[in-house]
Amino acid sequence: MRGNFRDSTKKKREVWDGIAQKMNEVDQSNKFTGSSCNKKWNNLELRYKAIRDKSKKTGRGGGKKWVYYDLLDELIGSTAAVTSITEATMDDSDDQSTEQAASSGITATTATPNPLKRKRDQPPAWFEAFASKWTEDSQARHEEIKDLLQSRTEVMKDMRDILKSWVDKQGSG
Repeated sequence: MRGNFRDSTKKKREVWDGIAQKMNEVDQSNKFTGSSCNKKWNNLELRYKAIRDKSKKTGRGGGKKWVYYDLLDELIGSTAAVTSITEATMDDSDDQSTEQAASSGITATTATPNPLKRKRDQPPAWFEAFASKWTEDSQARHEEIKDLLQSRTEVMKDMRDILKSWVDKQGSG
């Protein structure tokens, strides 16, 4: 879709609406809008730039690896929107091949998820273990209380029967 953004006859809003429409078709939903897609893309670009710039300043890679960094680096790493003027003028051949791949609909490489890294909608492994243990302990406590209440109920019935027989003896005697 990069070529559509460069086309002066098309408005960016219309291009983002088209992207949202395609995303809704793929997701079989109606939750994406052009403005939400635009906002999300801008946020992804900002985060990519921040991580890239931090790694250049510190020389240590900028901390933890962001899941989408490599994919975004392949997609927009050499575009004018994210590179400095000196970087943009140094090598123009990579940008052209990226443009050709993007305009032909060929995606670069897909990011393979790290099997050790959990998804945001999944709880951490320690929490799952804690919740499982908590459930087992709760069930065990529930059974203990149930047994205790059963024995107390039997004791109370016995006491009632004893009192009833005592009252009957007192009344008849």
